[in-house]
Amino acid sequence: MRLIYRDDNRNFKLKPEAVDALRRIKGPIDVVSVCGLGRQGKIFILNQILGKSNGFKVASTHRLSIWHAPLKRTLDGTEYSLLLIDAEGIKTYDQRETYSRQIFSLTCLLSSMFI
Repeated sequence: MRLIYRDDNRNFKLKPEAVDALRRIKGPIDVVSVCGLGRQGKIFILNQILGKSNGFKVASTHRLSIWHAPLKRTLDGTEYSLLLIDAEGIKTYDQRETYSRQIFSLTCLLSSMFI
């Protein structure tokens, strides 16, 4: 599910459906994000965490996407939700350096754990 996209004026926007999904999550949330160069295995890593071979899909432009449902985990007796974020590959052929920095920065700021 797309979380952040760019509108026609090139401004970053939150997708309302994703915001609604995040609001429904109860309790603590940890966010794991994967960011890096395009076509370097980000989807593979996320799908390994999910335990699926076909969870996240490769997309030409998706900005930042979240898995449609957080994974439930328990650590030290506390249940929390693990939210996975896939960032669009940075430094791809159609991106400017500023845009790559913005995607990278957004991903870092949203993450509890950054890969």
